[in-house]
Amino acid sequence: MEAVIVRIVGATDAWQAAADTARRRLTTAFGPQVQVEYYTATSPEIGRFPQALALIRLGNAPLPLVFIGEELFSTGGKIQIPEISRRLEVLGLRRDSP
Repeated sequence: MEAVIVRIVGATDAWQAAADTARRRLTTAFGPQVQVEYYTATSPEIGRFPQALALIRLGNAPLPLVFIGEELFSTGGKIQIPEISRRLEVLGLRRDSP
């Protein structure tokens, strides 16, 4: 099974610390089954993600955007790690044994 990618798009590098926390907690819980990526909304790399780019251009989705795979999982507010974990479990990921 390929790793599920959790992609976080924030307004500035200020969201980087929150994304790093999500990366640590999710990879501790799920190991190599999950990868967490962070992009700023103005970075050139965002063009590789048409769904995120469209939401940013329309301006109708508050940041951060959180995608799980290709699915838009949440917009605005905090990065909800427990909810992301539950969604990953629904997708079939198993928590690593402690």
